[in-house]
Amino acid sequence: MKLSMKDKDFLNYWLYVAFPNCFDLQQYFLQHGHNTHHYNQEQHTITVAGKEITIWMFRHHVEYRIGERELYQPCLPYDAVKTLDSDAYLLLLPIVDMATCDYRSERVLPDLKQRLSETALPGEYVEEVAYDICCGLVDGNGAEDEPLWMIWDETEEKRYGAFWWHDAQELELYAEDEEIPSVYIAVSQGEDNDSCVQTQEGKLQPEQPVSDMCVGKDEAALYDWARKMLSDWILKFV
Repeated sequence: MKLSMKDKDFLNYWLYVAFPNCFDLQQYFLQHGHNTHHYNQEQHTITVAGKEITIWMFRHHVEYRIGERELYQPCLPYDAVKTLDSDAYLLLLPIVDMATCDYRSERVLPDLKQRLSETALPGEYVEEVAYDICCGLVDGNGAEDEPLWMIWDETEEKRYGAFWWHDAQELELYAEDEEIPSVYIAVSQGEDNDSCVQTQEGKLQPEQPVSDMCVGKDEAALYDWARKMLSDWILKFV
């Protein structure tokens, strides 16, 4: 299936699944709904900056992989993506590393407006959508702190996330459902401490010395552990 941002249905799907951390944009979909079944289980490959990146599309989220390994942190330089056509630009924008000062919103926002104007998005919404995406990706939705990385998974009905707060050494399990409170799991990485402490809604719970809830300092192991925690947590709601 050819993917084109000039296709209204695909554009609507992509804005929903690719930018879950752009909260103002997601509020629009919560209010107006979205059609996602056409692209569930689709795969699309793009080569950029010498990397062959495969995009895995699901009903409520999207994953990026190089070979068999999923990308869990933004890794592409903005300059490499900026030279691509509008379709590829928007497909890869979620994994652009915006962490350096060169990629401030005043640089990205004009590009976003131009690229979105070349899609099926009605002209009257281009500026608002560009601002919402830029606010989420570049400015962290105005928050003083933001997760180092986010993992997304889903059930048929809704989307769930696992957010890694590096400074606090905590994993947040999150559901796009106001009735489901977030759960926080603190990870101890000291040599003599292999226990984790789980909190819910910021309230400390008794320490649970369960060794398989903890990981070492290796980022890949941490990611795999977080993915498992998220999958196990989702099973409680299905």
